[in-house]
Amino acid sequence: MNHSHRLLFVLGLFAIPALFWFGCIQSALLERTDSKSRIANAGRVVEQNLKTVQERNRLLDEWESFKPLALSQMDNLEEDLNPLLLQKRVLLEARQLGFDLKIQESDSSGTTSPSWSMTADADFESVVRFIERLERGDYRVRFSQVDMLLPGNQTEDQVKFSAEFSIPSLPNPEEDAA
Repeated sequence: MNHSHRLLFVLGLFAIPALFWFGCIQSALLERTDSKSRIANAGRVVEQNLKTVQERNRLLDEWESFKPLALSQMDNLEEDLNPLLLQKRVLLEARQLGFDLKIQESDSSGTTSPSWSMTADADFESVVRFIERLERGDYRVRFSQVDMLLPGNQTEDQVKFSAEFSIPSLPNPEEDAA
């Protein structure tokens, strides 16, 4: 019996720490490794979030600097898209360049934006400057077609010019809500 007690004592001396090791210490070591990787990953997440916040702040600063320009353009938008005022401005541009322009409303059925056709006889440079002013100016004109017929002989200097243009229509918030 003494011998079996000794054997049990020696087995207990090794078995109990081994069970303790596999049961508690090894799982604690795995948790520690997992925690270390989560902490390292958290650092990357924090860094990414800081970049996102910095990007948001940069975009907010850019918007704040752009906002006055956008609001001023929106304030004048209804006036800029007024068909009668636009026709008046287009005719004035042509007169300033020294030629008479004829404008007539085109059939704009099927579209929501009004459109016009215009014709004129003028020298080539004036027509080119006129088109450039309309394209690059504050008129919000959209050309759908531009035709120029150059003179047939050297003695004529007048170009026959015709174009179709339209302006975008403003959305109606009351119709959208209905």
